[in-house]
Amino acid sequence: MPAQTAARTVSAPPASPRHDAAPAALDSYAAVTRYLIARGLLAPAAIVDGSFRMRDRSRRNLNVLVDGAGRNGLFVKIGADRAHGAGLAHEAAVYRLLRRALAPAHAARLLPDLVDHDPHAAVLVLGQADRENLRDLHARLGRFVPALAARLGRELGQLHSALPPDAVPGSGDGGFYPLPFCLVTPMLGFVANCSAASVSLLRVVQGNAGLCGMLEALAATWRARCTEHPCLIHADLRLDNCCVNLRPRRLRIVDWELATAGDPAWDAGAVMADYMSAWLQSMPLPAGAEPADCMPLAGIPHTGLQDAVRAFFTAYAAARRLAGSARTAELHACVRYAAARLLQLAYEQMQGAAQLTTHALGHVQLCENLLRRPEEGAAHFLGVPP
Repeated sequence: MPAQTAARTVSAPPASPRHDAAPAALDSYAAVTRYLIARGLLAPAAIVDGSFRMRDRSRRNLNVLVDGAGRNGLFVKIGADRAHGAGLAHEAAVYRLLRRALAPAHAARLLPDLVDHDPHAAVLVLGQADRENLRDLHARLGRFVPALAARLGRELGQLHSALPPDAVPGSGDGGFYPLPFCLVTPMLGFVANCSAASVSLLRVVQGNAGLCGMLEALAATWRARCTEHPCLIHADLRLDNCCVNLRPRRLRIVDWELATAGDPAWDAGAVMADYMSAWLQSMPLPAGAEPADCMPLAGIPHTGLQDAVRAFFTAYAAARRLAGSARTAELHACVRYAAARLLQLAYEQMQGAAQLTTHALGHVQLCENLLRRPEEGAAHFLGVPP
């Protein structure tokens, strides 16, 4: 892959937002409170109400969770710089687009409410989604929930069929390029932002010629499929971005900042990868141990992984009305993307680690196995029939 292609990467986990880089007027809870009152989004009387509370939830942007503002509260996203402000403007545009394109009932159950967008201050205000995401739910229960996996597959499949790619804001700029494809020949600026553990991971990937060749081939497939069968994709779909409620059963997808036109199999593969990563993380992996030898010790059994992924893809394929050879081809594309996404998850985990871990190496090994034999991986490892 030409080195300059890596410059288009937008899926890399950004550096932690600098709180001192926020707009001067919004650098404290008090300032955010005054801002929300001025915008008419918070009643002054609510401040003395016993339910009023603010909590930091920062990721790409400076995020503040506000309880006591309306029936369900608010989620305030503040752009830390001009680029993040542009991302929030794009996210707001995507929410508006989806509200127009989806049936009202579908949009109401799938998306958080778009309460306010202030491009001048680079602030996006959303209604709070449910507090628990799928990753936290699985950690709390100690297992996956196939019914929720099926719900996610159905919602995602319906979304991928909802609107043409030329209606997607920003879809023609070629901006999104999956991070795993850039690990083969990363640019110097990318490496400069890597931790020591991430650099060690890059060495492992680049030292495996077979793996690099398969990633380059998959990158070519990505480019071709984006041209042939594009649609609106979330582009950074993960279990953390799926907020759930069990009673009543509800699932919302949040954080649409990177949404663009692309290959729908990338989103579905990302979900599969998150399930596999959570399963790997539940497994004790002593130094030098083979993941296959440790499978019986996993906190989440392999059959639980299979049940969840099978439920997810079966519902996803049905929602997209995929059958026969088209369903099989999409399944194998999803598995190959899931393999690549495992590398991204390993990279993200190593950004906060002091040294390369056995779990990260387990992600790399599973990635290579699935890329070499996606058909076998789908049918036997993941338990999804063709």
